[in-house]
Amino acid sequence: MPRPRSAKTILDMETKLGGGGTRSCDTARPNVSDHKTTFAQLEAMAPHIRWSDYFEHLQLPKDVALNVQEPKFSAGVDRQMQSVL
Repeated sequence: MPRPRSAKTILDMETKLGGGGTRSCDTARPNVSDHKTTFAQLEAMAPHIRWSDYFEHLQLPKDVALNVQEPKFSAGVDRQMQSVL
């Protein structure tokens, strides 16, 4: 069972992340949800996430075009990762 402080940290992170995404009504619009990205751009967008380890673990190729549907959310996740690392 997590310590109370850990639970508060998680709740605070989830609350901050909740405001960083695209509204669901906008996600169907390609100009809002299509963001072609290279692996290097993904790493630059969220450098505190170990993307290389993640891709290797799932055996995903790194040399293909990626679509990051919500870059602002990804950057928000990265900021949260930075604050707890």
